[in-house]
Amino acid sequence: MKTMPKTSKSNQDSSLPAPPSKSLSLALVRRFNQGDEGAFEELMAYYADRVLGMVMYLMGPRLRSLYDSEDLTQEIWAEIYKSLPSSPPTISFGSWVWRIAERKISRLGHRAGKIPIPNSTLKKGEESSSTSPLEPSAASASPSSVARKRESTERLIRAIESLSFQERLLIQLRWFKEKSYDEVGAELAKTPASSRMAMKRAMVRLEKILGPLDWSSSANH
Repeated sequence: MKTMPKTSKSNQDSSLPAPPSKSLSLALVRRFNQGDEGAFEELMAYYADRVLGMVMYLMGPRLRSLYDSEDLTQEIWAEIYKSLPSSPPTISFGSWVWRIAERKISRLGHRAGKIPIPNSTLKKGEESSSTSPLEPSAASASPSSVARKRESTERLIRAIESLSFQERLLIQLRWFKEKSYDEVGAELAKTPASSRMAMKRAMVRLEKILGPLDWSSSANH
């Protein structure tokens, strides 16, 4: 039986480096499904910061105050590990992970008292009926060094949450779901060029809040 590698909590950083290309991500998925455990470790290394940011973003402030986002991220990686062999992504690893994360977090919100998930795109009835084993976390549950790293990523997510709805949606589509500007434009009824310019403006606003960001994937393809 395969055993999922442990995720690392040591390299979370507010710069959230860019993941591999879509083709490389899917190649790693294929390698893993052919029995290469190292390919999953590579996926985790590339996507660790991004998946943590995705989880924090989907949780929203209320769930982040009740549950440990890193514990939930560990659970989502376990679900990714189990799901890849039976239903692997075919277009985008990021969009595929987003669906796993938003279903799990929607269940968590329902369990915590029907707390709405502010950035979820799930339609009514799409959540799984299973429940999350997570319990509300105590403020002292994590070592101080881990807490500082988590706070760094949460600072970035809070900055994203301060943007306009359209700016948040652009970041959601481009950065979390890894859509091309052609795809973003089609979804938002914009041209690819106008979507690209809107994304640049959103990055400028974030940099005014946080300082320079290393979001190189936002400027490509």
